[in-house]
Amino acid sequence: MAIPRIVHQTARSMRDLPDDVRRNYKANVALNPGWEFRFHDDAAMLSYLQRHLPAGAFSARTKE
Repeated sequence: MAIPRIVHQTARSMRDLPDDVRRNYKANVALNPGWEFRFHDDAAMLSYLQRHLPAGAFSARTKE
């Protein structure tokens, strides 16, 4: 079984990345057409947690 060619990257948002990191990310996407790149920002991560954690666990984790 081959390892999936998927690169995951997380950050607060793509907009908040420093310019050099954003350019590097885009260059990697362009230079690696056989790979899938998935960028996960804070909103995507919260959405994932809401869908996959039990309701009580999510609400307890997000209390401030």
